[in-house]
Parts: sequence; structure tokens; C-alpha cells
Amino acid sequence: IYVRLKTGLTIGSYNQNVTCTSTSAISKMSLLAGIVSPSAGSIIITEIMQDPDIVDDAEGEYFEVYNTTASDIDLQGWVISDNGADSHSINSSVIVPSGGYAILARDSNIAANGGFTANYEFSGFTLTNSNDEIILTSGITEIDRVEYNNTSFPFTAGASMELHLYKYDSTSNNDESNWGIATSSYGLGDLGTPGTNNDFGL
Repeated sequence: IYVRLKTGLTIGSYNQNVTCTSTSAISKMSLLAGIVSPSAGSIIITEIMQDPDIVDDAEGEYFEVYNTTASDIDLQGWVISDNGADSHSINSSVIVPSGGYAILARDSNIAANGGFTANYEFSGFTLTNSNDEIILTSGITEIDRVEYNNTSFPFTAGASMELHLYKYDSTSNNDESNWGIATSSYGLGDLGTPGTNNDFGL
């Protein structure tokens, strides 16, 4: 007997009992389990603070992700990396709500990071102020990446780079023309919208 999950299910785990019966045979019940995993583009990178001004990079760097699906997604076990040696495996639960955001940062201490609330603090991964990449991987699946540079992307010290609100997909967010400079201040005065809708596109 071959069983598969039906199409259209939201991300998550599924369990179901199936009982097989036949005349003059003993009935057999089996518990079936399956998982609908995140696919490419289910989580996308929507904001990058690579060069804070109010605090040092080691405290103030962050990036924001957005859940494009109809299901909450847990980032635990996912890997943040670049094309070089930087890599970090997310080692605790980070729930990104459906249609919502999460902030991943080098420092989650709001008193030290410039005044934003982080959902997760990573290590072993930094955002350079010239050319760098943010790559999100779940298992063997690359979910999203942004490859930025300081020539065609909108670099300004003390202001985050924000993806245009109408370009929330994993193809558009790797195109420099779809990124702009944040104009709203947060915390101690740097510009950005960590955890909320971006300025760019409003």
C-alpha cells in the first residue's frame, strides 16, 4: 500500500490512522506520518542592517526575514551562511508567523544593539560593509539568498537596506533595484524598521 500526502497542505507534520480490512482476514491499523517541509521562497530576506552607526557592527547588525506562506515556520535547524567561511546553525526555536517577520541579530541585548528587539542571536556570521551574502538553508534546500554589494545596493551608514513591499519574493530580493534605504528611526536613532513593514514601497 502506497500513501502520500494530498496536495495543498500547509507546512507542518501530519499523522493519520489507516485501517486495512478484508473478508476472512485480521484487520490491520497503521499510523502514518508525513511532513510538509518549507520550500524555496517560503522565507525571504527583507531587510539588512550591515553597517549600524549608533553602535558597533558587532552589536547592531541584523537581518529580517518574512514568511510568505499560510503556515507558521520554525527556523530551528536552519543554517545561515555566506559564500565564504561564515556559517551558523540555528539552535533554538524561532517561529516566523504566517505573513510575519523575525529578526536575527548579532546581539539580542536591546540595551546594547541600538534599541531593537531580536528574535534570535547568532554567532559565527557577520555582515560586511562591502560585498557579502546571506544564504538561508533548510536541510539540503536553499530557501533564500541575497548577494549584496556597496556599489549597486543602497549603502548608507546607520540605515538598513529594505526590500520594496511589492517585491516580497525570493527572486526579486536578489535584484539591487528592488532595495531602498530605510527612513524611519528606531531605538537610539539608526534608521530601519526591524520586525515591521518596510519604509521602501510605502
